[in-house]
Amino acid sequence: VPIGSNVMWTFGSANLDSLVVVMDSTVLPTEKNNSEYKLSKRITASSDYSLFVANNYFSELVDIKYRIRVIPDLYPAIVVNEAKDSTNPAIVYFKGAIDDDYGFTRLTFHCFDGDKEISKSPVQFSQRLSSQDFYYAFDFASVEHNGNKLTYYFEVADNDGYSGPKTARSKVMEFNIPSAQDLQDMSDQTNSETENKVDEAKKISEDIKKSIDELKRKLVNESLSPYDRSQLMQDIIEKEDQLEQLMEQIKQEQNQLQQAKEQFSKSEELLKKQAEINALMENLMTDEMRQMREEMNKLLEDFNKDDF
Repeated sequence: VPIGSNVMWTFGSANLDSLVVVMDSTVLPTEKNNSEYKLSKRITASSDYSLFVANNYFSELVDIKYRIRVIPDLYPAIVVNEAKDSTNPAIVYFKGAIDDDYGFTRLTFHCFDGDKEISKSPVQFSQRLSSQDFYYAFDFASVEHNGNKLTYYFEVADNDGYSGPKTARSKVMEFNIPSAQDLQDMSDQTNSETENKVDEAKKISEDIKKSIDELKRKLVNESLSPYDRSQLMQDIIEKEDQLEQLMEQIKQEQNQLQQAKEQFSKSEELLKKQAEINALMENLMTDEMRQMREEMNKLLEDFNKDDF
């Protein structure tokens, strides 16, 4: 039986004058009601016990032995995995699992700045399941802090009604707040990668222009089969898609850098400079891409759609 259980014994009898229970050298009184004997006791440890029965026909007590085994209430268990948001560096997502032999009363997230607890949040879970997964997300930019490193963990409590809830903690994890130098290094690296991608985007743009000019020339000077026209157009469309994907990558990387600076930087000058870079990236080659799109649409209008 689980530790701390209140156990009720009911003994049916016939032709008995007495029934005595002895557990751990202690005599436990039973209550007789007609032919039944009853006993109630809270069990906290595994024990051997004996029944002694007698009637007018027995000159000595008859000893009948039993054993009751107690199942201890084990500590709960918890494991947690984390993943950072790909677009917002301050947000971390968690997936965890909790397990206990009987269930839970509490699941909480704790965040510390040094020895000071700066956030304690309840985490949703089901009280009906003894083994379950849970999910949680935390925005580290939402808490006030003084240091550059925050520590955090999850704590789960079981529902031990005998000794009181027992707790278990996940591993202690860390979130490093980027310093001004970290943000500057991040900015330099991202902008360097952006420059390389801009150069690549310009090269793709030039290739698209050449392909469009070549297609126009061939349409005027040569007789192209529908298949040849389709292949040339397909090549231009693929290059255009490649260019758009590259520009989207540049935009996302700069937006991520902007978010990191907005959340962790206290330098107005650094934020203003990044905003200017983002505006430049937003308008980068927009006119050229619009012009190429118009030329593509015109070519499509000139072609017979059934050829494609």
